[in-house]
Amino acid sequence: MPKKGVGVLREAARVKYEYIESYVGEYKVTHMCHALDVSPSGYYKWLNREPSERSKRRCRFEQLVMCTFAKHRARYGSVRITDELNEAGHACCVNYVADIMKEKGIKARNGIGFKYTKDIAAMTNVADNLLRRDFEAARPNQKWVTDITYIWGEEPLALPSYGSGLAFTPYCWLVVRYDDDGSTDYQCPENGVQVT
Repeated sequence: MPKKGVGVLREAARVKYEYIESYVGEYKVTHMCHALDVSPSGYYKWLNREPSERSKRRCRFEQLVMCTFAKHRARYGSVRITDELNEAGHACCVNYVADIMKEKGIKARNGIGFKYTKDIAAMTNVADNLLRRDFEAARPNQKWVTDITYIWGEEPLALPSYGSGLAFTPYCWLVVRYDDDGSTDYQCPENGVQVT
């Protein structure tokens, strides 16, 4: 018996039958039935069984949940899908729908994406676009670009400061400290870490 099968010995017959079914091509059914203390006739009866009312209901609700989820473009979670199904006359609870969604691997896309605005007041602090997306430079040190990336963690916060002629390599680490009044202090040590 495979190592995975040791815990199956104490399970219900249905679990043992499922285990046997997963190893049908590798081992004889009669040997596995004998090892797991179930009868081969019971296994074959389980294998050719008719779906129960419970499994039929589950299958029907899986289709309803998937259709409702697709209908609302993956925006509805288990609560809203449950409300939708109950309004349509399909009685179910939130946990049942959540279990189906988890089993199927579907999850609602929540949140509102960032919306660009044409508000003039929001555009007042934007620097002029001097490069106009022309990043070609005739000689070194003619055009410089910079960027900083926040690395969240313990105090103090370290920021790699990107710069130099379009190479986008960090040439120094900024050490950031937060004051009690909420202001931020950026310091770039003169002996910054050179990264090549």
